[in-house]
Amino acid sequence: MSSERVGTDAAGLQRRWSLDPLLACGVVALEAWAQCNLSAGSLRWPGIFVISGYRTERVQAELDSPATSSFHIRRPSLAVDLRVGDYPASTTPREIWEALGLAWKRLIVGARWGGDFNEPDVNHFDLGFTRITCRPMVSGTRVGIGCGPTS
Repeated sequence: MSSERVGTDAAGLQRRWSLDPLLACGVVALEAWAQCNLSAGSLRWPGIFVISGYRTERVQAELDSPATSSFHIRRPSLAVDLRVGDYPASTTPREIWEALGLAWKRLIVGARWGGDFNEPDVNHFDLGFTRITCRPMVSGTRVGIGCGPTS
């Protein structure tokens, strides 16, 4: 699977990318937050896409760090790599990643954003070592944080 736009189906993301249920819920809530907070006037939010979830140890070793240290190799995965719109992650302005990273850390207690790492990985989002709760505002089909009233 190469990439998938995040929608409202957390269970589908969880199943297709072998993600932890809280991670899938958080990614859906992050997309809802971005639609509310990163669109301006006639500029529409291009959407968040999942580009990597669970990885085998072999794939992880080929891509990056030693496999034993990655949250991507746990099944279900505790980490996800994202892309904004149809553009390579490296072309998205850092300010966008910073806004997403801050929202991510507010959404899930103990969550980590790769932009805070010693060697920044701005499109990496994970659940961290302590997973306590997801705090999205939910009302009907609307999920998000910081989107104002949900009634």
